[in-house]
Amino acid sequence: MPLPQRKAQRSKSWDYSNNGIYFVAFCTAEKHKTLGKVCRPSQKSQDGYKAMLTTLGHICEASIEDVLTHFEHISVIDHVVIPNHVHMLIEVKTNNTRQLSSFVGMVKRLSSMMAHRAGCSGQLWQRSFHDHIVRDESDLTRIREYIQENPRKWEEDRYFVP
Repeated sequence: MPLPQRKAQRSKSWDYSNNGIYFVAFCTAEKHKTLGKVCRPSQKSQDGYKAMLTTLGHICEASIEDVLTHFEHISVIDHVVIPNHVHMLIEVKTNNTRQLSSFVGMVKRLSSMMAHRAGCSGQLWQRSFHDHIVRDESDLTRIREYIQENPRKWEEDRYFVP
């Protein structure tokens, strides 16, 4: 019996060797909520909803920072780590088709390695990642707002369980 064909993740009409800004998302294995939880603000607090990260969530955050030091042509404009996935807005400032996937792959590999060293077992991440090419300034603004609002909208997520 033949294996099912995976849906192509990359746009066929985009030249990934161009500089660009990308919205990237990747999920934990089986979308388990291992990276943290989202806390509602108290009535006394002026702060908004916050993702309270677990050890694995902190490992993911540290991995993003560590990997950035190895990619001089990449910057993370914004990101959020929430219970079962990560969103990042990434600028690639070089004509190299492999920069984006290499960066995301290295974040996932490093965080998995650090998680195993911290005593966690099993697979941390789902295979692959989703990317969206940021096309213009309004698209960039919309995505930045989405990332910043993501913790507040966590309760609307189909994987949310109180």
